[in-house]
Amino acid sequence: MNRFSDILNTFSELRYVAEGLPFSSPLGKRRMLNQPFLLAKNEIEKELNKTAVVVSFLSDTANKTTAGAIMQVLHQAQDIEGTLRNLQAGMVLDDIELFEIKKFALLVAELIEMPEVASLVELAEVEETIEVLDPEHKRIPRFFIYDEYDVRLAPLRKKLRQFSTPPAEKAILETECSAIEDSIRQLLSEKLLVHHSSLHQSFMAFAELDFLLAKAAFCIQHHCCCPVVAKGETVYTGLFNMEVQDLLQKKGKGFQPVDISLTADPCIITGANMGGKTILLKSVAVAQYLFQFGFFVPAAKAAIVPVEKVLCSFEIVTNTKSGLSSFATEIVRISGILQQAKSNTKLLVLLDEPAQTTNPAEGAAIVSAIASILKDSNIRSLITTHYSNIKGVFRRLNVKGLKVPVGGANITAENITAYMDYSLEENTTGKAPVNAIQVAAMLGVDEELVSKAKEALRKSEFE
Repeated sequence: MNRFSDILNTFSELRYVAEGLPFSSPLGKRRMLNQPFLLAKNEIEKELNKTAVVVSFLSDTANKTTAGAIMQVLHQAQDIEGTLRNLQAGMVLDDIELFEIKKFALLVAELIEMPEVASLVELAEVEETIEVLDPEHKRIPRFFIYDEYDVRLAPLRKKLRQFSTPPAEKAILETECSAIEDSIRQLLSEKLLVHHSSLHQSFMAFAELDFLLAKAAFCIQHHCCCPVVAKGETVYTGLFNMEVQDLLQKKGKGFQPVDISLTADPCIITGANMGGKTILLKSVAVAQYLFQFGFFVPAAKAAIVPVEKVLCSFEIVTNTKSGLSSFATEIVRISGILQQAKSNTKLLVLLDEPAQTTNPAEGAAIVSAIASILKDSNIRSLITTHYSNIKGVFRRLNVKGLKVPVGGANITAENITAYMDYSLEENTTGKAPVNAIQVAAMLGVDEELVSKAKEALRKSEFE
């Protein structure tokens, strides 16, 4: 089963999410990395419902103080998984491990006192554990072998502290004292072993709580929506890319959300450079992953069909060691994707301008073949391309692209994105848009270059 950590290693776009979650402890991050990629409708809905409950809790300003108190407790939590593992194995715990358990149990007791926590996670009672490790009943997060554990300890330690005690006698006393302390550690470990199950349950609940709070806070911060689990068609209204949107906002610019739907058939998307096609594919992939990891998704509204795998061609790198060209590396990878498509696996396939590094005639033929195979296999897929003559009956969309400025405004490299329309429209002609020369002209490039390019384009249209 794929987990968040597995996908993170192969799909770097999720790193923005992983690094942006405001965890209070290392427990929450570990819990995130272990989050499974959910496949079943009921599992996805269960995780989304948990997220929704915490989003509602954090969104209520009346809970601000309580939420802060919960996070403060979580902030003090340490990763004691190794200590709990040693306890379960029947090992004698040392003073540091006994301190870790005592401190953790005191933190659990703090959270149990907050009734709001009970609606989010299930913590086990830890009072008996605290009783074992806190014979002074002071509930202070520290630990040592207290005198209260054995009546022999106080007088022994008193003699050891006296300057009048001869060195030879001190050595004997230290040996005797050490033996008693070791026996106490063994006895405490045996007593705590009985409570291992409740300690482990609370430890997992701490991790879950931290993960849920961080996930909900992230979703609120980025204005994500709770998606619906769909059957036949995936539909996004106002889909956006969180990372790109944040970068643009820092520059005082806005991000244009996009509406798009995906059926169980390939969809060919054409559009000029700077048309946001690659960002669109990455946004769809991120949303699908987040949805099946139980997150809200970056959109105004979303209904998403679960898949078994998301296969992308975004990060194809030429393998110089093998001697393969960029095209060879790409086509081998796409071949692997198509083999999986033929295996009756429910996939979401996202291909960004396949065969763009070969000649246009062969490139268009390859894209046509890829789309045909995906259609025959009923694979939900988006394929971006610059090629016009893609053969086959497919849904075709076009990025609207550059808007001619009103009033003769000058377009520059700095402001051109403000004149781009990234929304999608049905492409009824099957032709890719031709506006690269128009963009070049608007940017004020060499006039001879623009003139000759226009002339060459006119000639090609009549050939």
